[in-house]
Amino acid sequence: MIPTTTSNSTTTTMVIQTANIGGTGGNSLPPLDTIMIPNGGDNNMFTKNSNDSGETDVNVIIAITVSVIGVVALILLVAFLYLMRKRQKQTSYSQRCRPVSLDEYAIENGSIGGGSIRKGSAFRSSKRTYGNLAFDDPSIRHNPLGVHDLAKFATEKLRIFEEFRDVPQITARDDEVPPGVEDKNRYANVLPLPETRVILQRLNDDEKTEYINANYVSGPKDSPNYYIACQAPLETTVEDFWRMIWEQQSRVIIQATDLIENGIEKCFEYLPPSVTLDNHATFGDFQVTLQNREVKDKYAISTILLKNTAENNASRELTHYWYKWPETGVPVEEAPIIAMLLEARSSLISYAIEQANEEKEKSSAPGAGNTLRSAEEGGATNGVKDGTNSNGSSNAEINGNISMVPIKKTARNQGPLTVHCSPGTGRTGTIIACDIAIRSLETPKRTVDIPHIVYYVRRGRASAVLTKEQYEFIYKVANMYAAKITNPSNYN
Repeated sequence: MIPTTTSNSTTTTMVIQTANIGGTGGNSLPPLDTIMIPNGGDNNMFTKNSNDSGETDVNVIIAITVSVIGVVALILLVAFLYLMRKRQKQTSYSQRCRPVSLDEYAIENGSIGGGSIRKGSAFRSSKRTYGNLAFDDPSIRHNPLGVHDLAKFATEKLRIFEEFRDVPQITARDDEVPPGVEDKNRYANVLPLPETRVILQRLNDDEKTEYINANYVSGPKDSPNYYIACQAPLETTVEDFWRMIWEQQSRVIIQATDLIENGIEKCFEYLPPSVTLDNHATFGDFQVTLQNREVKDKYAISTILLKNTAENNASRELTHYWYKWPETGVPVEEAPIIAMLLEARSSLISYAIEQANEEKEKSSAPGAGNTLRSAEEGGATNGVKDGTNSNGSSNAEINGNISMVPIKKTARNQGPLTVHCSPGTGRTGTIIACDIAIRSLETPKRTVDIPHIVYYVRRGRASAVLTKEQYEFIYKVANMYAAKITNPSNYN
């Protein structure tokens, strides 16, 4: 033992391990690991920790810390997912739509199910001003072009694309759709504007039976309800589709989608598949008979007999135009769609005159007045003839098709022209805009304002004309038709 003395005269005894004295049988000194420090009569013994023990303690602390952080992160993730799911249910079911293509659903100029977006990220607080037909946005871009200027502008792709971005996009909100009709929409984020929505007759006092995803679109000279733009029928809504055709007295239908595109169903087959083998189909109270089908280069024309068994088997003849729109992009040729639109217009006029004559026969006394003539009996010739009839209205005959009904009375008897693709937006809006554009060129001024036309089509059907390529196609169609009517001898 080696005694040591401290300043306060407290004696401390240190035990130092030395060599074993006295051979193997001697008592060895205590190990160095043990230090005895007497303090106040109490012997406190401390054990020295090794390096391994220290590392183990650090590892335990790290493991506990990581576990706590992981649990906290998991709780935060669960809370975040819960809030997001709750927000989705409260805000918009349109955000939960399935990822399918809607006419190459690349919207460069707006969003679906939210609001209207304009160039420069300038937002409007409400789309009501867009949807209200009594409102004309003073900031709307106009570009009225005559035949010569149209030919130049139609070749300037970049300027056309820039102009497209300036046309306000109009959308519908999910809270404007009646509750309980979500399953009647082919796409959850393509909804009809409430101001122009087609309302079906209510059945069995069920409000949901009034709903169909379809809108009226104004036609030439702002004629109301001239077009119906709608989605392609689903298997569960095909009866509603035919009910709309019957109730609205629509006699001409244009279809711009195949039944299946890229492996995805785009439209339920609502026509009988064959004229000879299976030419009948029944959907609820409506029996559809395919009487004739003529297949042309880019479209097919079908004559249909629609019978309503709920109204004593009353029947009407309809004409269906099925345009072969490519699965991607836009048509390469403009001439076929012009030809189809002119034929569809001729069908509209013929049916309107037929209905006017039927009503006149029912209401007039024998021998009172002459019946109206059909488009085929109008004596139209090739080329363009501008003149006026006895009541002063314009009577232009263009390439065998009467551009305007010569007697105003027929306008009251003409049902809407129904146009649909799959969602009823991109291709549908493009076809309607093309029809309005070529009619604008038939006026004496021979001018067309494409951005104004597209804007007004969108005010009827939300999100009409989806892509800049579709917008450019409208210009190409208008340009070709302008060349046709101004110089028909050079038109091929």
